[in-house]
Amino acid sequence: MIRYYFYVVFAFNYLFLTDCKYVRGVDYFPDPVVRHEWAEVEYDWISPEQRDTYLQNGWFIPKNNAITGIKVYKGEIYVAVPRWLPGVPSTLNKVITKNGTSLLQPYPSWEMQRIGDPNALQYVQSMEIDSRGWMWILDVGQVNINVPSLKVPGPPSIVIWDMNKNCSVKEYIFPNHVLAWNNSFANDIVLDQARGFAYISNTVETGGIAIYDFNANEARLWTDKATMTATPHNVTINDTPFFLTLGTDGISLSADTETLLYKSISADKLFVIYTRYLIQ
Repeated sequence: MIRYYFYVVFAFNYLFLTDCKYVRGVDYFPDPVVRHEWAEVEYDWISPEQRDTYLQNGWFIPKNNAITGIKVYKGEIYVAVPRWLPGVPSTLNKVITKNGTSLLQPYPSWEMQRIGDPNALQYVQSMEIDSRGWMWILDVGQVNINVPSLKVPGPPSIVIWDMNKNCSVKEYIFPNHVLAWNNSFANDIVLDQARGFAYISNTVETGGIAIYDFNANEARLWTDKATMTATPHNVTINDTPFFLTLGTDGISLSADTETLLYKSISADKLFVIYTRYLIQ
């Protein structure tokens, strides 16, 4: 019997993580089991005084904290909390339980969450974990991107963290000509571990895919106007209309790593390209 687990997040007014079990040869999914749930996310604070200070200074605004990226390693769940808006104390976390309450514990530490600190994480949208236990953390670099008056530009980067040794393996800051420091959105990441490449979607209106070469420690940007540029599209969620003009968003890599799939968030078409054309 083989089990596959799927973790799901709903990041509107109510959040919960569930898992489902799939048994090979059985064509149905049992009911999901809720593992963690929140009306609003809460953190594993150092002390009650720390929480009070963050609330009083606007460094923690509970309603502005939503969960996006989710990864599992050795049975532990890790989640990203994007800094779209102010009041997000920690952008990368491990989900823990204390006294029956699900909490977000800053990962790898509180010190790594300091806004404005060039040695800390600024805004994590997503991450990947390879078979060695290296977490490839994608840092958007910019903070408060949904509030133009409060937006703080900064360089997007990738931080590779050894989860077993609890230390940094490598850090890379993307040059401005690859991912613009004031107008890029390093959104999603997929890995070709064997060859040492990471593919990253740039979810701006014109789209793009950044290719990071771990061995050479360099990156470049590939764009294609015909398949990546956003197609303006109206979407209604909970009776609220949204006008989407975002380019390349979701990306996926085939099992043999020979094909990359991608699409813009507002398009109804899925595109593919052979990775040999991107890494040559």
